[in-house]
Amino acid sequence: MNKHALVTFTTLLVICSAQAQIAPSIEWEHAQGGSLKDAAQDVRQTADGGYVVAAWAESEDGDVVANHGSTEMWLIKFDGMGNISWRKALGGISGDGGQAIQQTTDGGYVVAGGCGSNDGDVSGNHGSSDVWVVKLDDMGNITWQKALGGTSYDVARGIEQTAEGGYIVAGETLSNNGDMTGNHGGYDAWVVKLDGMGNITWQKTLGGTNYDGAYAVRPTTDGGYVIAGDTFSNNGDVTGNHGDHDAWVVKLDAVGNITWQRALGGSDADNAHAVEQTTDDGYVVAGSASSTNGDVTGNHGVYDAWVVKLTAVGNITWQRALGGSASDHAQAIQQTTDGGYVVAGSAGTNSGDVTGNHGGSDVWVVKLDDMGNITWQKAMGGTSDEEANAVRRTADGGYVVAGRTNSGDGEVTGYHDNMDAWVVKLATHAGKNGVEEPVMGSFHVGPNPSPGLIRIRSALPLQNAQLTLTDALGREVLRENMRGTSTTLDLTSWPRGLYLLAIRSEEGTSSQRLVLE
Repeated sequence: MNKHALVTFTTLLVICSAQAQIAPSIEWEHAQGGSLKDAAQDVRQTADGGYVVAAWAESEDGDVVANHGSTEMWLIKFDGMGNISWRKALGGISGDGGQAIQQTTDGGYVVAGGCGSNDGDVSGNHGSSDVWVVKLDDMGNITWQKALGGTSYDVARGIEQTAEGGYIVAGETLSNNGDMTGNHGGYDAWVVKLDGMGNITWQKTLGGTNYDGAYAVRPTTDGGYVIAGDTFSNNGDVTGNHGDHDAWVVKLDAVGNITWQRALGGSDADNAHAVEQTTDDGYVVAGSASSTNGDVTGNHGVYDAWVVKLTAVGNITWQRALGGSASDHAQAIQQTTDGGYVVAGSAGTNSGDVTGNHGGSDVWVVKLDDMGNITWQKAMGGTSDEEANAVRRTADGGYVVAGRTNSGDGEVTGYHDNMDAWVVKLATHAGKNGVEEPVMGSFHVGPNPSPGLIRIRSALPLQNAQLTLTDALGREVLRENMRGTSTTLDLTSWPRGLYLLAIRSEEGTSSQRLVLE
């Protein structure tokens, strides 16, 4: 090797080393379930620093108590160290399940899923399966419940509390009676706006004459909503389908009218399971792609996890197909405080972008930068199959992941049988075993805990730094510039609880927990 080639090769190694970062380690993990099949569908950090999980459970033993029969909506509350605070099984004698959960502003929870029952905890079922929305207090006791739907099959996949205290729910419907009107044929995506007591304010069925469905819904900064799912249609509300079925993203105004829609994909099967509005007022979408044409480039084989960045009006900024030679999928995505993204799903390979697979399909967590390039990736599980259905960044700078496991070895402990819900807490980026991004010099926050008037002092003068504050639910609640060595925040009127305070500059990022009491 000549001198010039050696210098070039060394430079490339330095660049690659600077960009590649160590994946965070597992802080704790729990397999929860019994002798039958159980799986976690969603997880959120709570204001007390713990975590709440929405799941479904077939089991009537082990960790599952008070199952009414068949499949139940199952809720698990952890404290911040991963210890169980409480568990609740909700439903009746037929099939019921939880798909999405959120802590509400009153400290309780709202859960959405499906109910086939019309007894036990369920009343008002219209027939077959209904969308089921349950409001709980802080201990998981039912405050109210609503079965929404028609005489055919209906189910909710996503729910979010809205600014005025109501709820937006999204899923799919085969009905065209009862609470549903305007079905275009077959399954439609269904979006319903509820008031604070679960009464319908408005509802919209969206789609065409083939199958259409929504997997996620998010409120947007303009007072509207964005949904993500998939579509087999190319008529009705759907235009631009590339063939087979496409990922489908729909922007709605405040009363559910379509502002714009985009069918994304190629000539094979593609879908979207998650969407989030980004800080630039665009959107990021995550799902799966088996296509190798159309909007999809870089597919590694079979299915890839697929991430698409959209502008505010739904045009593609960039897309990334992530995976290896087998089937890989993305089920969840969230923007991170550094402007990048964390993605979670499954990886059935140990090639391409995937390393460390334990056998079968693993839970796969991928950290991307703001252009979709991989910063780090982590495959977690055992020798059988695992999958992640949700990922959330946490107030300490780490991540919590929820899904399912069929393994009783590898990184899984406490496995029961058949299939368990699996919850994994990944360590903060500042932990000794892993980093998320370069860490700059420390800063002092005082007093901490604080009644609200906080002084922040940096060890070094800052020129172009950005200060962000994220609440315990992972929502960015403050963003402002910081210069010099100190600044003061007046948070005396803010809700009490746990926050993550981060300062990002050209030198890197540093973050600390902040407690308002």
